[in-house]
Amino acid sequence: MKKKILLHLSKVFTLIVASVIFISCNTNNEIGTSNTMFVISGTVTDSVSSLPINGIKLVLTKSYPITSAGISSIKIDTVFKGFSDALGTYKFQFLTLPPNDMTFKLNASDIDAANNGSYNDREVTVLIESFNWDRKASDVSGGRVTKTQNVKLLSK
Repeated sequence: MKKKILLHLSKVFTLIVASVIFISCNTNNEIGTSNTMFVISGTVTDSVSSLPINGIKLVLTKSYPITSAGISSIKIDTVFKGFSDALGTYKFQFLTLPPNDMTFKLNASDIDAANNGSYNDREVTVLIESFNWDRKASDVSGGRVTKTQNVKLLSK
């Protein structure tokens, strides 16, 4: 009689352990916050001729309101920076937590005017909208955002 009870308890225990292992291996139950892959790319061109501009410095920034010791201010973080290539193209790829406000600023400045002419600096708003998401942030991987942001610069 004791052997039958122990045998049944052993089976129940094995079933419980197997269930716990199966549930813990399910990747849809991950705990924590996943990062999002952002890919922001585009082309820098002359606003009149539409020709590509090489060597334009591009800086992507994000602003956050902060309060410290009762004083409110704006913190600006540089997210990514780089240069346009010979075809005027650039590509920023970075992994980060998705911000609450999906608006970035892209600053374009001509730092080598002798090589490519001379262009006025320009700041462009990069707004991430729902159709820019390849996968939603609720995905296990944290999602992926792709945005094309072209920049046209005016010659000085």
